[in-house]
Amino acid sequence: MEQSNNPVYGFGVVFFVLILHPFFDKNWYIILILSMVVGGGFEFLSSCFQQYATGTVSWQYQQMPLNLYGRTSLVLSFYWGVLGLSWVKIIDPLVSTAIKKTPLKIEVIVTSILSIFMIFDMIISFLAVKRWDERINNIPANSRVEEFLDNTYPNSVLEKIYPDITLVSHS
Repeated sequence: MEQSNNPVYGFGVVFFVLILHPFFDKNWYIILILSMVVGGGFEFLSSCFQQYATGTVSWQYQQMPLNLYGRTSLVLSFYWGVLGLSWVKIIDPLVSTAIKKTPLKIEVIVTSILSIFMIFDMIISFLAVKRWDERINNIPANSRVEEFLDNTYPNSVLEKIYPDITLVSHS
């Protein structure tokens, strides 16, 4: 199964950091189950939001057993669970140790730069995909921003960036 560039995985890790960090001292099976719920739930909600906001979906799992409206499945939730367990028990302690060795000033600068870049990237990506859907539906550009998006991110470019994206209805 080929995966496209998709921020859901990065956000999944951010959620693991925010939600699962307090559970680092719990039994492995509690972390696994919580990670399954957090990851699978986030994947489901992300798919719903993407379809509502942009008229697109990036994954469809109707062919998988035990799927939830094709947006996630028990198997994928298990993978999220393993990822969350690995994050909490292995990766997060290593990252935390490295961060503790970094001067606070550098942490703040790096975090600020990466956060600004991520926010900018998310906004541009969202607007480009939304404009893609509008072009497919023959809605002309009504602003300079939309003209910029049409020129910088034509359908051919977005098809390469997001090879798995499917244009669908906003329902």
